[in-house]
Amino acid sequence: MGSSATSDLLSAAQIPFEVLTATGLDGALWPPQTTLQDNATYDYIVVGGGSAGCVVSRRLAEDKKDSVLVLEEGGNPPLAAMIFSLFVLLPHSYA
Repeated sequence: MGSSATSDLLSAAQIPFEVLTATGLDGALWPPQTTLQDNATYDYIVVGGGSAGCVVSRRLAEDKKDSVLVLEEGGNPPLAAMIFSLFVLLPHSYA
C-alpha cells in the first residue's frame, strides 16, 4: 500500500470522528464545565491541570479545610484520543 493510499485511508477513517465532533456528541463523556461564582475565594489556585498541576492540587486538597481551584485551558479531547489504538487517526499523528 503506497503512501498516498495510506494517507487517503487515514483521512477517510477520520470522517466519523469529525461528524461526532461537529454534532457535539464527542463531549458526552465529559462533565460540564464549572461556572465560578462571584466573590468565591480559594486557599490555593493551581494554573495548569497537566501532570504536575494535578499532583500539586491533589496534595493541596488532602487537607479538607483548604479549597483548591485548578484552572485548565482547552476543550475536551477528541473521542479518538480515548482509544489508544486509534491514535493514528488523530490529525498530525504518524504511525
